[in-house]
Amino acid sequence: MDSNSPAGLDAEAQALIESLSTPRRRARPRLAAALRQAEDFEVPTPTGPVAAWRLGEGPAVLMVHGWEDDNALWGPLIDTFVQYGRAVVVLDLPGHGYSEARLTGPQGVAASLCALADLAGPVTGAIAHSFGCLCLIAALQQGLRVDRAALIAPPLPPPGGRRLERRLLALDASPAQVRALEMVRRAPDAEPDLDALSIVPGLSVDALFLHDLEDEVCPSSNSAQLSAAWPGAALRCTTGLGHRDLVQDQDQIDALFAFIEGLGGSGDAWGRLA
Repeated sequence: MDSNSPAGLDAEAQALIESLSTPRRRARPRLAAALRQAEDFEVPTPTGPVAAWRLGEGPAVLMVHGWEDDNALWGPLIDTFVQYGRAVVVLDLPGHGYSEARLTGPQGVAASLCALADLAGPVTGAIAHSFGCLCLIAALQQGLRVDRAALIAPPLPPPGGRRLERRLLALDASPAQVRALEMVRRAPDAEPDLDALSIVPGLSVDALFLHDLEDEVCPSSNSAQLSAAWPGAALRCTTGLGHRDLVQDQDQIDALFAFIEGLGGSGDAWGRLA
C-alpha cells in the first residue's frame, strides 16, 4: 500500500495518534513493597478493570499517580501513612501498571476514582501527582467527597485546547502528521482537555498544592495559578527536587501527611519554601 495514498495516510496517522495518546507500559509491572500485604481488587470500568489496593482499616487516603507512572511512586508515602495507622487506597490508572483498562481522558479516569472510593471507602483524603491531579480535580467535580486534597506538580492544559492536538502540532509536519491532526480535529467525540482553572473556583475542599520551582515537566506557575483560583488553597514550593523526586522527599512526605491529617494548619500557614 502506498503510504501517501489516502488509505495509507489514514493508517499511518491512526498509528501516530495511538502512539501519542497511549502511555508506555513497563515490561513488568511494579508493586510498592507495603502493598504486598494489602487487599487487592479490581474496579470495573467501561474500558476494562482497574487494579487497586487497600491497606489498613478505617478512613483512607486515596493516592493517584501520573502519566506513565504507577502505584510504586507512593512507596515512601504509603510507609509513612501506615506507620501512623492511616489506611491508604492506591490504584494503577487505566492503561498503567496492572490495570487492563484502556486510558481515557481525565473525566473518564475521574469516574474510575469515584467508583473506587465507593468500593474501597470510606475515603477522606486524596493525594495526586502530575496528570493524576487533573483526574482528581475532575473527580471532585463529579462528586468525590474528601476533607482534604493535596495536588503535586499538576499540568495545566490551556482552556479550549486538546492536548493531543498540541502534541501533534509540535512535531515536524509530515503528511501523516498533518493527516493525524485533521483526524483529531474531525473527531466530535474526543474528550477535550480539562479546563481545571474554570472548575477549581467551585471546589470547597481544603487543598494544598506542592510544586518544585525547578520542575522540568510542569512549570510551578501551574500550581500558582490553580492555588490562587481554588478558594482557601495553600501553595508550598521547593527547589531542586524536580518533578518526581518531590513526591519521595521525606520532608515533603511529612508535610503532606501533616496536611492530610490536619496537623499543621491550612491556607497561608503552610507558607512557601524556596
